[in-house]
Amino acid sequence: MKKHLTLMLALALILSLTACGGNPGGGGAAPANTPSGGGSPASPNAAQGSTAAPEAAQGTRIDKTKDITADFTDPAFLTCVREKVGKNNGEPILVSDVMDITKLLASSNEISNLAGIEWFVSLKELDCAYNQLTELDVSKNAALTILSCAGNKLTELNVSNNVALEQLYCDSNELTKLDVGKNIALRILNCNENELKELDISSNVAMETLRFSKNKLTGLDVSHNAALKELSCYKNELTKLDISKNTALTKLTCWGNPLTKQDIAGLDEARTQVEID
Repeated sequence: MKKHLTLMLALALILSLTACGGNPGGGGAAPANTPSGGGSPASPNAAQGSTAAPEAAQGTRIDKTKDITADFTDPAFLTCVREKVGKNNGEPILVSDVMDITKLLASSNEISNLAGIEWFVSLKELDCAYNQLTELDVSKNAALTILSCAGNKLTELNVSNNVALEQLYCDSNELTKLDVGKNIALRILNCNENELKELDISSNVAMETLRFSKNKLTGLDVSHNAALKELSCYKNELTKLDISKNTALTKLTCWGNPLTKQDIAGLDEARTQVEID
């Protein structure tokens, strides 16, 4: 009887040890640091959600099929654009119609505003001279190299985003200030007949032609403009002018100012044709 009882106890002990110890290859519980689903460990960024696509982070891409007709609020400018892209009245003007245009001539059309010009993202030359513009936003036209907006009613003009600009014609407006400090590629600046009292061209080292006649400047520093060939500054309020650093200067027109040849430092009449009272 005792022998039988001892055998039963031994068997129970063996069964107990087998149930508690488990078999390493028998599919026991996974280690605590392993995902129960069998996948890779979770990414540290998982709690932050998925990363947005670069396009979404930078804003929605331009839809080339977008109808932008309503953005051209000036009827005269709308007509000009329709003629340029070959669209009749009633036909929608799409982004794809204007986004690759590099030259737009819209002068003398009695245009009062150029709303919609921002869609011409490839524009290199814009002529909107002799219209009725009181404001002009070309901040989205970063490819511009030539801008002519002469003969309008502009009181201000911001060209700080147009760093590729080489020629700027903004004469015969009502500008009281003009900042061309960011336009280092500028070669020709025509700002005659405005209300300018000062003009800083120290950053415009590529400048070859400068015309600012019929303004109200009392002084001008051209010492940084060694490439300057033509300088027209008649009918201002200049009392002195130093052109000693402008060895490439061939033409100087400065009549109508309270200065004489003696007030022009560095004047070499053998090299520079001068027109003065």
